[in-house]
Amino acid sequence: PFDGIKDLKNKIIKHINDATFIEDSLRVYRAVQFASRFDFKIEEKTKELCKQIISSGELEYLPKERIFEELKKLFLKSSRPSVGFELIRQLGILKYFPELNALIGCIQDKEYHPEGDVWIHTMMCLDELARIIKEEKIDDEYKKLYLFYSVLCHDLGKPFCTQEINGKITSHKHEVLGIEPTISFLSKLTNEKKFIENLLIVSYY
Repeated sequence: PFDGIKDLKNKIIKHINDATFIEDSLRVYRAVQFASRFDFKIEEKTKELCKQIISSGELEYLPKERIFEELKKLFLKSSRPSVGFELIRQLGILKYFPELNALIGCIQDKEYHPEGDVWIHTMMCLDELARIIKEEKIDDEYKKLYLFYSVLCHDLGKPFCTQEINGKITSHKHEVLGIEPTISFLSKLTNEKKFIENLLIVSYY
């Protein structure tokens, strides 16, 4: 009745009712992870509703466990997780995660990182990890999550120390400086202290 088959064929994610869509703000994350998993586009009116939910501050009241589950699906079921995180950036969700938002525009030395800023670098790393996991046929769900989150967080310290010295861009001690923002970021997604501790070991020690 809503031409859903046509939208599936055209690879479009579209809401069917304005009033019911905004009743559950988790649908913003769900739209993002569906787009990332299936390589679909979010229809413009649906995007605008998502932005409306985000700007209203409703995402602040979502239980962190529900957000974690949506990101888990994004990571584990996407061939290119960067698609989902780019949508997270475009829709304005990063205002809830300043640790990630700080990566945007954080410059890197072009000799070693010709791809661009730390955000672009991190997105490329996520996609490369997804490729490796598929190629190596890694099945352990928790192992994959540790790897994805460690890659996502591995340069969170760079915005605190990146500077240009004698024409060279450096980020000395970014590994140590990344510990605090990593804990801050992960604490918004999970209460599992063991998960955070293990991830810090993978990322920084």
